[in-house]
Amino acid sequence: MVCPRGKQGETTIADSTETIGSYAFYDCDNVTEVTIPTSVTIIGSSAFCGCDDLITIHLGKKVATFPYSALSGCDSLRNIQVSADNPYFSNDANGALLNKDQTLLIRVPGGIEGQYQIPKTVAKIGTSAFSDCIALSTVIIPDSVVSIDNACIVSYLAGCIRNSICNTIEHHSVRRSAHHVISAVWTIPYVIVAVICHTSVH
Repeated sequence: MVCPRGKQGETTIADSTETIGSYAFYDCDNVTEVTIPTSVTIIGSSAFCGCDDLITIHLGKKVATFPYSALSGCDSLRNIQVSADNPYFSNDANGALLNKDQTLLIRVPGGIEGQYQIPKTVAKIGTSAFSDCIALSTVIIPDSVVSIDNACIVSYLAGCIRNSICNTIEHHSVRRSAHHVISAVWTIPYVIVAVICHTSVH
């Protein structure tokens, strides 16, 4: 399926749809809410890329594939809602996308503002999980996190590659140590980022 460029407001995808292809909603700037029905199982790469006004997306219970690039450029997105019956994905209280058992953080909505606390069940932060989060000022990483995929969290928050966060994130992994808190704050163009890690490297 391909969304017409002039589409506005709320969009409900037809129940007969099984796949939302790559770039299906590309640059549909005026779409604010998308409901993906039960019939859809696959969402292609960059499917909603450039949907600047998209605020909420609802994922049906059969969606099994959701690439990290699907919501690229959706910097107004505030809420990813997943059907409670979906066996593959879930969302947290802040509308972020996680796997079903909430051990993998897949995507934080690009429009989220202020502070975001990663759920204490999360063990891994996925590729580009914080992409487009330009209004996010603070990320709190719990003791449960032991791996950060591909690049340090700050590279996605501010487009600035860092190899370590105050010596607490090294070689893209975090090792736990009880009762130790290290905070790091950088001033980077467009955003002040505070990353609080309840961990230290052994």
